[in-house]
Amino acid sequence: MQDTIRLKGIEVVGSHGVLAEERMIKQKFIVDLEVDEFAGLSAVSDEMTYSLWYEDLVDDVVAEVSGPSLYFMETLATRIAERIIDRGALSASVTVYKPNFKAAVPVKETSITVRKASPLYDDNIGNRHVVLALSSNEGDSKAILEKAIEKIRALDVYVTGVSSPYIAPADYNGVKGEQEFMTILLGLNTLKSPATLMSDLANIEVSLGRVARTRLAPRRIGISVITFGSLESNFPKITLPHPMAQKTLSILEPWYEIEPHARLSGTPIEELITSLKEGKTAEL
Repeated sequence: MQDTIRLKGIEVVGSHGVLAEERMIKQKFIVDLEVDEFAGLSAVSDEMTYSLWYEDLVDDVVAEVSGPSLYFMETLATRIAERIIDRGALSASVTVYKPNFKAAVPVKETSITVRKASPLYDDNIGNRHVVLALSSNEGDSKAILEKAIEKIRALDVYVTGVSSPYIAPADYNGVKGEQEFMTILLGLNTLKSPATLMSDLANIEVSLGRVARTRLAPRRIGISVITFGSLESNFPKITLPHPMAQKTLSILEPWYEIEPHARLSGTPIEELITSLKEGKTAEL
C-alpha cells in the first residue's frame, strides 16, 4: 500500500535539445511528478522522518533541468526520476513538457513520461527470506510480542523460525525506559515486496498500541526489518541490512539461535557476536 504525491506544472528554465542552438539558449520546461511513498510509515505513524518533502522533490527537478545540457528529454526525465528514487520513493513518474518545441507544422504539446520503480516496491522479486526483530519495553512485553507474532503468521508469509525472548537492561542501547527490553527474532519467507511487508508490519505495530515517539523512547512494540534477502538499500526511509544489527547483541544472539549459519553482509553472525563480546567493533 502506498500514498501518491502529485506535483504539477513545475516550471524551470534550462538548455536541452538535439539541436545545437537549443543547448545554447535558455527555454522553459514544465515538469509533472507522481511519486509513491510508503503509506504504512508516513500516514500510519505520522512521523515526519518517513515522509518525502515536496520541497526536496521540486529541488530535484530544478537541479536537473537547470543543470548541464542534455540531448534528449528522456534522459532528463530519467535523471529526475532517479534522484527521487534515491530519496526513498517507491516509484516516480516524471513527465517533461517542452512548450517551445518548433516543427514544420503546429504541435500543441510535446512531452515524455518516464516511470522508475525502486526495488523496494517490486512485487515480482520472487521468494525472499526476511529476518525481523520484534521488541518491547512497555506494558506486558511478552504478551504483546506473542500477539505480534500471531498477526505476522496471519500475513501471506511462511514463518521459518522464532527465537526465545532476549532480555536486555532497561537502558540498553541508550533507550530511556523503566522496564527490561524484550526482543524476539523471527525468520520468514515471503513473495511480498519490502514496501508491502513494511506497510503490513506498520499496521500491526499501530494495532498493538504503538504511537509516534522519539527513537529512544519506551515502546509497546517495534518491528524492524533486519535483512530482506540479499537486498541492500541506503534509502533514508529504509536501510538494509539494518544499520544497528552488526553491533547489537539483542539482535545477533536470538538470530543465531534460529539461524546459526546466517551471515550479515557476508560476515557470519557468530563472528560478529564473538567480536562484540570481546569488545571489538565489527567491520562489514
